[in-house]
Amino acid sequence: MLIVETAAEPTARRAADVRELFAGVSGDDGIVGFIWFNHDKRADWRLEAGSEESRAEFRRLASGARFGFDVRERTGARP
Repeated sequence: MLIVETAAEPTARRAADVRELFAGVSGDDGIVGFIWFNHDKRADWRLEAGSEESRAEFRRLASGARFGFDVRERTGARP
């Protein structure tokens, strides 16, 4: 199973929500991954809209062995 269009509201507890998302996915062998709904629509779901703590937590967890994303910050102007 692949979870699509998931995100966490940009609130004070977003870092905890990110941890819970990664823990839930990691704890279920039937889930192969997830797609973060990184859009500003009805609410601002983008990772960039959250706190530095929640972005750092996402980068830390996404770079782990289970996920292995290259989570380096992008530099320069956005297209």
